Amino acid sequence: MTSQIPLDTETRTTFYTGRRTPIQTEVPLRPETPPPPPPLDSPTTYPKPRAPYPSWKISHVWFHLPPGAQDFHDNSWPPYRHGLWIEHGPAGRGHLHHVVGNSSDREGLIYAVKHFKHPITNEPTYAGETVIGYLSPERYPDLKQAFLTCQPPLQQKKYNRRTDVTEPFGVDEDGQTVFYSQYRLENFMFPPLKLDRYFVRLQLLEKVREMKLSRCQAGDYVVLSGFFPAEEWDEPEELGVGLGSAGEGGG
Repeated sequence: MTSQIPLDTETRTTFYTGRRTPIQTEVPLRPETPPPPPPLDSPTTYPKPRAPYPSWKISHVWFHLPPGAQDFHDNSWPPYRHGLWIEHGPAGRGHLHHVVGNSSDREGLIYAVKHFKHPITNEPTYAGETVIGYLSPERYPDLKQAFLTCQPPLQQKKYNRRTDVTEPFGVDEDGQTVFYSQYRLENFMFPPLKLDRYFVRLQLLEKVREMKLSRCQAGDYVVLSGFFPAEEWDEPEELGVGLGSAGEGGG
């Protein structure tokens, strides 16, 4: 005698590869109930919050020079190109603040900003970096304005008709151009050339370090905003009651 099938079930047939006959299974009938209503909109779940990038890394970076690009009147060693790197995105994109041009150009070196959509370490000539500290993103416009007040190195070399060479020069008390003797040139007995390393270390980085911290009250939090030196930086894993830096990254 076969058992009677309950009224609250239905018979479904599932076909399996390799079997000649189907297998019948009994599953409970689904009650005729409407689907649950969608969740109410709330600021914590809709729209989905973006993860903030609370600080931007500032680094002194340097690059290898291409063959033949070294200035033989510059005795700094090892010879590198220098810049100030501000990384402003979790994917590694950022801005390189540096100077372009040549010390013999009439207008001198020119301050410039180059945009990168990839990490600076991907550059073929990248040689190394020193992390200086971290910047609150909302203070970046202030820092860029401060950079505009920096004085890039002026012209320091001119063409010497007597030697047929572009050489470092000085200015006498009458404002006339004076070239150095060959002996002094060969022994670097003249003021060192102020090139990109000078501009980064004594101009840009000074503006970074001059940034003052600002404080604001956000509920139970005291939020600090500004530049945080690397040796004093301790990025919190979770913002709690106390001191911290807040901000949201931008492009």
